[in-house]
Amino acid sequence: MMSSILQAFEGEPKTVMVTDKGKTVITVEASHLRPTVAQEADEAAKLGAWLLFLAPLGIGYMIQEFNTLLGCMMAAGVVAKGPLSFCFRETAREVAKVRFTETGIEMSWNGQWRTFDRHHTHRFVLLEHDRTGAEKDDLDFQQRLGSVKGQAKPVTRYYSAAFIVAFEYFGQRFDIAEVMGRKEATAIVARLALCDEMMNGIVNSKPTVVQKPEDEWQELPGGLS
Repeated sequence: MMSSILQAFEGEPKTVMVTDKGKTVITVEASHLRPTVAQEADEAAKLGAWLLFLAPLGIGYMIQEFNTLLGCMMAAGVVAKGPLSFCFRETAREVAKVRFTETGIEMSWNGQWRTFDRHHTHRFVLLEHDRTGAEKDDLDFQQRLGSVKGQAKPVTRYYSAAFIVAFEYFGQRFDIAEVMGRKEATAIVARLALCDEMMNGIVNSKPTVVQKPEDEWQELPGGLS
């Protein structure tokens, strides 16, 4: 039983289940990249690549010499954008935390935890990013303008490639994470739903504890109890 549960929790997002004093807690830590941060990382990588390409020219001008080392630096600048973008994106990833207990579902926003009663109607959903439409309109306009000028360029889509992992509670939406990539976002929603289902099974499998003696009695006809 335990081995099958551990197998279900393999891979991303990171999931840990612990039992303390008979109470089970499942914690999910979903590492993700927000589209805004991804765009900032790509812009920083582009700037870094340009600086790496142009710096040797300035150095060569100052020393009145252009040697092999400076040539290698310029060549590195030509191909640096991709690796720099990858590094910047990885270091900018954030972690969304969701904790499942036997009585509630806890979520952390900016270091502050909020608890929801798990017995009320709720679900985890995957949504299209709110800014997808605006980005599409803007990029379509840029492409049409570029075509007219004969300067059409490839574009990178950020919000169109991102999704929102959300928690719906009594019909109200609470955003958990903005995630670049459908596959990664889908995996997070699937894992959260799995943990919720597992916790339901754990809670339902436990015997009901009688809190008061009168809880064992039912009212009888005739007003006798």
